[in-house]
Amino acid sequence: MPVLASCLVVGRAPGDSAHPHGSFSRSGAGRAHPLLRPAAFPGRCSSVTVIGCRRSRVPRTIAGNWSAPHPATGQGAVVERDLISRLAHADHPIAAPLGDASVSALLERALPRGDERLLDLGCGGGEWLLRALALAPGATAEGVDVSEPALGHARREAERRGLAERLTLHQADAAGFAPERPADVVLCVGATHAFGGLLPALAAARKVLAPGGRVVVGEGYWEREPSAAAVEALGDLLDLPTTVDTITADGWVPLYGHLSTRHELDDYEWNWTGSLAARSLDQPDVLAIAAAHRDGWLRGYRDCFGFATLLLAPLG
Repeated sequence: MPVLASCLVVGRAPGDSAHPHGSFSRSGAGRAHPLLRPAAFPGRCSSVTVIGCRRSRVPRTIAGNWSAPHPATGQGAVVERDLISRLAHADHPIAAPLGDASVSALLERALPRGDERLLDLGCGGGEWLLRALALAPGATAEGVDVSEPALGHARREAERRGLAERLTLHQADAAGFAPERPADVVLCVGATHAFGGLLPALAAARKVLAPGGRVVVGEGYWEREPSAAAVEALGDLLDLPTTVDTITADGWVPLYGHLSTRHELDDYEWNWTGSLAARSLDQPDVLAIAAAHRDGWLRGYRDCFGFATLLLAPLG
């Protein structure tokens, strides 16, 4: 599920000149990710070059812009990251491989009083915060994200659900964000890449956490020995015991956790690819992205990738 947070990818079609017309490029792709294989664009791209990259473990919240060649003209049309993410998550707004009941169970554990202050570092469309506010009428929430379109969606949804008065949103880099008041609950689900990994994300959460506070963090792991293709696609994940050991060694105590089920993992991927495709049937460029993603999931990491969402308390 992880993708790269930043990189430049250029593909060349047979007969292309040095100018990138007729090729495809993506800013925000992954090292040897299936989406970058020439086979993802059969007959249209003979080579792929990746220039500078940084891995991300966010579940399919694509970073960067896409350009894929139109099958008739060969011309590349840029597809914005925010548009792809919005379309792909239209039918699964939690934007992580968890079902509604699992999200509710985690939030209920994290909000025992019902009047907590929440902060979501990398909130995207704000669905975690919106569900928390609906669950706890006395709670207030802040969300921070770099994407203005995602924040705009969160604002509209907050208005529609009657939650806007209790939600404050900030367009900023989550890694450097400092709220005016510490939070009772800090969320970072599928956004640890914004901090450079799991432990840096937890360090940032600790800085903004009120005494007695809790953190909800979501991270990928290997369920079983991965294939070489899966490692190339997803990067250096740990297995579940080692992931938990790493967290506890960093001074955190797991209080509760949810391991995404096979149904939740598959449902997330089918929603991601299907929602994107259903809204782009007349856009071959976008359909190619959905198809390549689906191929990479089914043939690459489906049988070895897991996702854990943990409720943590800091020691001391």
